[in-house]
Amino acid sequence: MRRKLRRAAWEAGRWTFPPAILSVVAATIAFYFIDIWSSDIFLQLWRAENIFWSAYQLYDQSPLKVSNVGLCLVVFLGAGLYAQDYESGAVFMRVQRLGAGRYAGLRIMQTALSAFVSGGASLLLLFPLFAFVFKLEIIVPWEMDGASEGLLAEGHMALWLIALGIVAGLRSMFYALLTLLVSLFIPRRKVLVAAPYVLCYFFDNVVARIEWLPGWMNPCLLFETQYGALDATMLGLAPMSEWRYLGIAAGVTLALCAAVWILFRLRLKRGGIFGGEQSE
Repeated sequence: MRRKLRRAAWEAGRWTFPPAILSVVAATIAFYFIDIWSSDIFLQLWRAENIFWSAYQLYDQSPLKVSNVGLCLVVFLGAGLYAQDYESGAVFMRVQRLGAGRYAGLRIMQTALSAFVSGGASLLLLFPLFAFVFKLEIIVPWEMDGASEGLLAEGHMALWLIALGIVAGLRSMFYALLTLLVSLFIPRRKVLVAAPYVLCYFFDNVVARIEWLPGWMNPCLLFETQYGALDATMLGLAPMSEWRYLGIAAGVTLALCAAVWILFRLRLKRGGIFGGEQSE
């Protein structure tokens, strides 16, 4: 029993080591700051009314935003663990000990939880830190497009920010799971670092141009955390509460979890358990 507990503690420490997640959160917040500070809109609205919200809401929507680099950092948390095991030749040993299904499930759980925590915390901490650094009040105007009803219109800004943080966490989780999927075929962490950024660009420039594809199947719209965030009409759906919107986003992410687990298990069964120098 003690042996199993020590093994579980060691395994958990590989992806929950506080400095790792804290470093990812700090770096992601810094990327948000760079995007906002470099925006012409921010400069134009400097010290204006509701400047914090306006600058955050309207800054560059390009898929090449610096803040998207924060998505790449999930590789250093759970999304890169399979590649790390593969490069060190440790996959076979762990699969023999845990079984293909449990090993795949453990890696997916580690990837999903670490990405959700880092992605959600980064956005939630951005608001008070930005307001503190620039000595601004966090004021969100109630009368704005998309806020005629819902949490903002009712004055529940704190709940709305929590919902927005959950969307940011799900966004990070979505791209982390896709990166884990890519790692099954390219188990090299140095290559995987670029995977989330490339995937984000692909969805925004290729998938978004498929006219017949529903909006909720485009991750760049479903996990939008800026202008129009939590607005179901952007997805081609009827207006709905923020919590129902979160349910759709969470459902899509959980479906991806299941798909990745199935593919992961099949990959392990078909020989993706070796690696290291002997396979070079």
